Amino acid sequence: MGLDKEPGLIHLETSISEGQALYVTCKLQNCTDANKGKPFPGYIDPNSLVVQDEYVFVQVSAAGRPIYYVSAKRDVFTPMKLPKYTLPKDLHVISTDENRVVAAVQEWNQNETYNLYVSDTSGVYYTLALENVVSSMGPEGNVMIDLYEVAGIKGMFLANKKTDNQVKTHITYNRGRDWRLLQAPHKDLRGNSIHCVLVSGCVSYMFLYRMCALPSNGGLDRS
Repeated sequence: MGLDKEPGLIHLETSISEGQALYVTCKLQNCTDANKGKPFPGYIDPNSLVVQDEYVFVQVSAAGRPIYYVSAKRDVFTPMKLPKYTLPKDLHVISTDENRVVAAVQEWNQNETYNLYVSDTSGVYYTLALENVVSSMGPEGNVMIDLYEVAGIKGMFLANKKTDNQVKTHITYNRGRDWRLLQAPHKDLRGNSIHCVLVSGCVSYMFLYRMCALPSNGGLDRS
């Protein structure tokens, strides 16, 4: 269940069967069957409804493959369009700030990493921002992605990327459009000099685990 910016409007996912659910909306003061709206025309996968800022996301499985839908500003739902040849098996919404969606997508050939994608304002069209961001499985079966959105600084993210069996921390200041390696500080906490330059392969590595609760069906979720 989720609350909307519209006063008293709530978003609900109601279970129909083991593999089917409905997305409905209603007023908190009068949430009867007669007053419920159905913004999505059909069944959705259980535990896949995400309501975040101006966007609503749902997942529908067809022929064993997930299809992810998005609605911007409570408009009609449209399939999310990742670049050609992208075959997602799991997707998490990371951020919806500044009218852009940042999503972590695990493709069929990935097991321990995710790729980051950034959308246009509609939330429909996505471009690749950063590949092979490290992930791991948490103690309760939830996915942990090495990605951190810096609070209070719009568009700033830190991510741990795996390259040639090495993990290095990257930073972006413009919501994933440009990334660079995070330079180690010149001095440590005791004031001792740190001799580390990027050309020699010496870079910073930070623990950036950000919780992404993974539903039981492996579906779309808000981190």
